[in-house]
Amino acid sequence: MNIEEMVEVFPEEGNDNGQDENGGEEYTNTSSNNADETGGPSSEGNASENDGDGDEQVPEETEDEKGGTFRDGSDNSAPEEKDDSEGSNEEESREKIDSDNASEKSETGSVKRTLVFSFLAIFVALALVFGYFVFFNKSVVGTWKIDKSGENKGVAALIFDSDGKATYTTGSYAATGNWSKDGENLNLKIVTDEGDIFSGRYTCRVSTGLVDKTVELTNEKKERINLKQYKMEDAVHPVSNFVPKAELLGKWGTGREGGYTYEFKDNGLAVLNKGNVTITFTYYFDDESITFMQYYLKDSADESPRTRVRYALNHEILRIGNMSLKKV
Repeated sequence: MNIEEMVEVFPEEGNDNGQDENGGEEYTNTSSNNADETGGPSSEGNASENDGDGDEQVPEETEDEKGGTFRDGSDNSAPEEKDDSEGSNEEESREKIDSDNASEKSETGSVKRTLVFSFLAIFVALALVFGYFVFFNKSVVGTWKIDKSGENKGVAALIFDSDGKATYTTGSYAATGNWSKDGENLNLKIVTDEGDIFSGRYTCRVSTGLVDKTVELTNEKKERINLKQYKMEDAVHPVSNFVPKAELLGKWGTGREGGYTYEFKDNGLAVLNKGNVTITFTYYFDDESITFMQYYLKDSADESPRTRVRYALNHEILRIGNMSLKKV
């Protein structure tokens, strides 16, 4: 029922004079007249008045319409459909979130597993490389300290280069030669004018370990030479605040094949060379003499042998002791 129907059932009494809207005549209540005729008020008349009062309260019934007592059928369906839609949307959202979370967890787990396998692969590769060099690498390339059983104060080292060059050194002193390896046999030759340092065929046994790597050389006379891995540093260093003598700088030689050559540098180093032997000194000079100083390897004795010789410069001729040298 709509508002217009309610108005027709409960019309407002807008005419205070009690006149009929159509005829304009005064409305006469027959029940009231009958009551007057009997000489007392009629209970029906009172009821009619009460009903009239009730009719005047019709607008209050419209309040029920505002307050929700009266609801139109079209209004009832819309909220219910909205609630169902919202519930459905929320459920779909939760399902989507759960699905996304599950997907993210799956991807995260996959990434973690991939990283773990990658780290394991790298670790295994490093372990294999480390194990090879520590336990299986039988190469002799590198620097080795020679155990000379206290024969002298200095430390001697043997250097095997990958190109087949071999060097014997005590620091300032160095002699070069060559080497080659065939299975467990090592051919080594370092010979100077003063004699052989190494010469011959050796049985080579390489021992590996976590701390040190060692090499044992045994010659044909069953004499053993023990070598131990060694970290060598330069034994001879330039002289601080050195003031050179210009006339002395440069390379000087005897002019004969296989003879001596001296090279004086402006950093206080002098290099003596003869054949495959090289001696690197520090040097000091005055007007009459030159002092040469040799050095051992780092972990050897602190002793530094000195050799003092007279020198003289005459144009392009340098005399050192009994040796005459020309500028090269």
